[in-house]
Formats: sequence, C-alpha cells, structure tokens
Amino acid sequence: MIRFMSVLFICRADHTMEGVEYYRALYKYTPKEVDDSDDADQIPDIPLDKDDILEVKQPINDDIQKPKGWLIGYNKNQKQCGYFPGPYVEHITPQMVQQAPQIGK
Repeated sequence: MIRFMSVLFICRADHTMEGVEYYRALYKYTPKEVDDSDDADQIPDIPLDKDDILEVKQPINDDIQKPKGWLIGYNKNQKQCGYFPGPYVEHITPQMVQQAPQIGK
C-alpha cells in the first residue's frame, strides 16, 4: 500500500472540520521503527494507548463502524498525526468524545 500524502494536509491545526469521524483506541499499539530518511513527506505510524481519542478527516474507504484497514488521523491525547490500525479502534460519537476522560493526561 502506498502511504504518501502531504502531512500538512492531514495534520492541519483545525481539528474541528465537518466530516470528522471519532474513534477510541481499544488497545495499545507501538509502531515499528522505520527509516524515514528517504522521504520527509511520508506519514508515520503513530502510537496508541488504550482510550486515546482519534480524529479521522480523510475519506474512509472502509466500514466506518468497524474499520479493517489503516486509518490516517490525529491522536488528540498524544498530539500526533499519522497512520494507525483500524482494528485497534472503535467508532464513537462526538457526544462520547465530550464525555471522555480529560484529554492530554
């Protein structure tokens, strides 16, 4: 799978756009280290901790409720943007985001 796209396009400071889908991490995920010296525009895999809240702005070509592939999004808890595995998260509503424990622990 080709995973190149402008990081600025994905990780804009405005994380309140319409069309954002929210997810909560079900499991911890630690990305494998990769040599990113070849391409500065490559979007990295990002770590997840259980209960992290993630925003996904990119069109999802997968089942929004139960994604099976990789998603590109912003981890609100860790303030990082990149790829993460869809099976490690669950879809949640904006109301559930507001009820989530304080972000940025």
